[in-house]
This record gives sequence, C-alpha cells and structure tokens, in this order.
Amino acid sequence: MRRLLRMSIKEAGYRSFVDVIECILEATIGGLERVHVMHKCSLTQDQLQAYLDLLLQEGLVKTVETSLKIQTTEKGLAFINDYNELKKLIG
Repeated sequence: MRRLLRMSIKEAGYRSFVDVIECILEATIGGLERVHVMHKCSLTQDQLQAYLDLLLQEGLVKTVETSLKIQTTEKGLAFINDYNELKKLIG
C-alpha cells in the first residue's frame, strides 16, 4: 500500500524537499548555469535561490566563478550516493 501511495504521489508531480535537492545536485555534477538548473528541476527563480542558499551554505555545491555555473562538490556527490542507498533500502 505504501509503495502504491508513493508511486501515485510521484506520478502526480509532488516531490519531497530531499528529492528537489537530489535533482539540483544531479543536474550540477558537471557544472550548469542557474537558468538550466531551474528548467531541469522545474523550479522558479525564488525556489532555486532558496535551495542554492542552503546547498552553498552546507558545501554541497559551489559556484564556478569563471563561468557563472553551479557545480556539485565532493560532499554533494557523497550526498547523492547516500540518498540513493537509502532509497534502495526503503524501496
């Protein structure tokens, strides 16, 4: 029943806070401009800024000064790996 509910929620387009963070981290692995992150993760400018403030503060992403791109850090990659392992256990 839980699995069915979880699938229905995801199909309806609802994402958890952590799912959005994972999307941003996955999108920025090779470096990506803000506007492309917004489109890839279906976020508004304000939503992206709020997430980026948190991710920058926690050291999960960094800005690449020469190209104005956002890039996932080693800590961010570790987060992705840990989150994927957790999803396997739950799911």
